[in-house]
Amino acid sequence: MSRSTLRRRVAALSWVEKTTPPGQGCCRGYSTANRSAPSRWRRRGGGTAGRMSSRTTSANTAPWRNAVDTGPRMSTPVRPAKGGGEQGKREMRVVLFGNHNLAVNCLHTLVERGHDVVQVYTHGPSKGENVWYRSLHEAAEELGLPVRRLGKIDREALVEQVRSLEPDLIFSLSWRKMLPEEVLQIPRIASINAHGSLLPAYRGRTPVTWVVANGERFTGISFHRMVEAPDAGDVFLQEEIPIDPFMTGGELFKRVTEVGTRLFAVLLEQLEKGTTAPVKQDPSKATYFGGRGPVDDVIDWRRPAETVYNLVRAVTPPYPGAVSLYEGEETRILRALPLSLTLEAGAGEITHLLPEGPTVCCGDGRLLLLLETRQKEGADTLFRAGEYFSSREETIKALGL
Repeated sequence: MSRSTLRRRVAALSWVEKTTPPGQGCCRGYSTANRSAPSRWRRRGGGTAGRMSSRTTSANTAPWRNAVDTGPRMSTPVRPAKGGGEQGKREMRVVLFGNHNLAVNCLHTLVERGHDVVQVYTHGPSKGENVWYRSLHEAAEELGLPVRRLGKIDREALVEQVRSLEPDLIFSLSWRKMLPEEVLQIPRIASINAHGSLLPAYRGRTPVTWVVANGERFTGISFHRMVEAPDAGDVFLQEEIPIDPFMTGGELFKRVTEVGTRLFAVLLEQLEKGTTAPVKQDPSKATYFGGRGPVDDVIDWRRPAETVYNLVRAVTPPYPGAVSLYEGEETRILRALPLSLTLEAGAGEITHLLPEGPTVCCGDGRLLLLLETRQKEGADTLFRAGEYFSSREETIKALGL
């Protein structure tokens, strides 16, 4: 092992010891303790007890196993690690395209296990984005790794750069752009992406937000081979993740990151030993969702209370929050709770002012209790019973979405 590789491994180990609680984190396993039971309504940091445990699936145990054909095992020869090391383990040259906490965690895993990360590519935040996650660019610099921030992709230049690096593997971890097919064909072993759903369900953009907004009760994370079509390649590993009825989009994203970090270490060990067994996806079971924009966060009070509630918890902070217009003021609904009580009232009508917050009638007659709202600084609007939130169409027009 080269001196520079050894130095990076020591740096990665130091980072893990400083940032990982006992029993959790990168290559350390994770806690399976249930969260404490919730009160009548959602408390910050709360959850439900007795949740079903997560299930790790490989090619032969995937939940959609009977609907797919098993692909061939990888037959790439084992290359011993430089300077010795574990028997049958290959030290691999890796190019990483990434962003967010998952990419940071997996970068440290790669270095800790002695692999040669020859290039890290990342990108800056989107316009107006709330940056609540760790910087991959800073993490790579701290480890002394070459890192570039990509803006608009120059296809020919990128192909030339990556080809010159002679990678064994390319990983895409929370990378927001499609990589050119020419780049995907370069690595000796594979180009692999981490996708935040149980493929083939929820292909496309922002799957973690979509599954919460759609009221799903489980999702997962999948590591799959990258091909020209988005999220359509053979699946190496995936794990199911339950979604309790009180979980927010931010909480689920954190959970997906935790499971993905642990699963990445499992996949990496299989790649080192040449024992992966990727499985083809069943295209007949595929669903696809596009990227989300500000208009997707606008509340339609004509929808059932459960649907409005799912939107609220999907986009609550660190995301912008569900939005509606009240007396001409942009109002963000950050926390809410659907009640069993039904009334004959108009959709969007404020029916009661409780100590916990106002109740609003939804399209199915059920009431939604607004536990936390936010308006722009300086707004002094007070909620009043009998008044209405604006319709979705009026809100979109007024906010120029």
